[in-house]
Amino acid sequence: MVNMKQTKKEQAVTLIALVITIVILIILAVVSINMVLGDQGIFKKAQQAANSMHDTEVNTQMAFNSITDEMDKIIAGNNTQNPELTGPLLKDIAKPGDYVKYVPAEKKFTMKENGMSVTENGVTTNYTQIEEGIATGYDTEQTYNTSDYTGLWQVLYNDEEHGIQIISAGDVTNGQQLYIGNETSEEKAKQGYNSLVDTLNGFCSNYVDAKYATNGRCVGSNPINPSDKTNQNYELPFEYNGSTISGCKIEDENYLNDYNAMTNIATEENPTGIHNIGQNYYLASRKIAVGKSTIDFSTILMNNDVLACNDILRFTQEGIITLSAVSYAVRPCITLNDDIKIINGNGTSNMPYELIK
Repeated sequence: MVNMKQTKKEQAVTLIALVITIVILIILAVVSINMVLGDQGIFKKAQQAANSMHDTEVNTQMAFNSITDEMDKIIAGNNTQNPELTGPLLKDIAKPGDYVKYVPAEKKFTMKENGMSVTENGVTTNYTQIEEGIATGYDTEQTYNTSDYTGLWQVLYNDEEHGIQIISAGDVTNGQQLYIGNETSEEKAKQGYNSLVDTLNGFCSNYVDAKYATNGRCVGSNPINPSDKTNQNYELPFEYNGSTISGCKIEDENYLNDYNAMTNIATEENPTGIHNIGQNYYLASRKIAVGKSTIDFSTILMNNDVLACNDILRFTQEGIITLSAVSYAVRPCITLNDDIKIINGNGTSNMPYELIK
C-alpha cells in the first residue's frame, strides 16, 4: 500500500516536471521565434543591414557620379561653380622658352610626290598638289604618325602680334626625317623646291589638336601669316651665261623671324637659345645663291648653331643641272587658343605646363 502511494507520488512529480519542461520549451520557442522573426529579430536586422548596404552603394555611386560630372565640367571648361580650379590662362603666365606638355591629335599621314593623304579617326582625306600646293617631288611616299613624337614643346611667342605659339623641342619625325626634291627628274626637283613652304606647312598642320590649337606651320615660315603667297608664287627667270632659267620661285627671308626669336630666348635651361636640337632641320624658306659658276636653288636649314642651306637644284655655267633630294628633321610651330589654361607644372622640362580647356 505504501509502495503504491510512493509510486503515485513519484509519477505526479514526474508529470509536473514534464509540464514545467514543456512550458519552458514553449517559452524558449516563443523567444527564439521572436528573436529570429520579430521586428528586432535576426532576419529583420539582416534585411535592414542589406538595405543599408544597398543605400551606401547607391550613395557612393551618386557621389562618384557627382565627382565625375564635376571633373567633366572642368575638362570641358564650363565649371561655373569653381572656375578657379581650372587654373590661370597660359597666355598670362608663359614666357618664351617655357616647356609645355602638348599632345597632338592622333593622325597617320603620307607625304607624296604630288600631294598628301591624312587618316584621322578612320577617315582618310587626300590633298593634291594642285589644290593645296603640297608636293615633295620625291618619288617615294613617306608615312608618319603624330603619336611617334612624345617629346615636349616650348613657347616660341607669346604676344599680341603672334599669339601663343609653341615649337617642338625636338624632331617630330622621330629620326625618319622628310625628303624633298628628286635626283632623277628636273621637273620633280623643281616641284619640290617650288612647293617647299606649302609642303612643310602641310606636314606640320597634322600636329594640330583642334581642341587646343588653331593652326600649325613649319618653323621658318611666316609666323604671322604662314600661307602668305607674296614670294611663293613669283616665278623668277634668270639670264645665266646666255641661257634663261625659269620656273623657280623667288627666295624669301621669312626664316629670320623664327631664327631670331629662337636665338634670343635665354633661360636657365637654354642659356644660348632654343634653336640647337643637335641635328639639322628645315627652316621653311627658299634660298637662291648665284656664284661664279652655279645658281643654287636651296632650302634653308638649321645646322646646330649655324644657318646653312642645301641644294635641290643646281644650274652650272655649262648648263648642267645637278639634282638632289634633301632630307632633314622637322619642327612644327603650333598656335594655341587664347583660352587655354594651366592645371599643373611650372614651365621647366621636369615640370612642364599641363594644359586644359
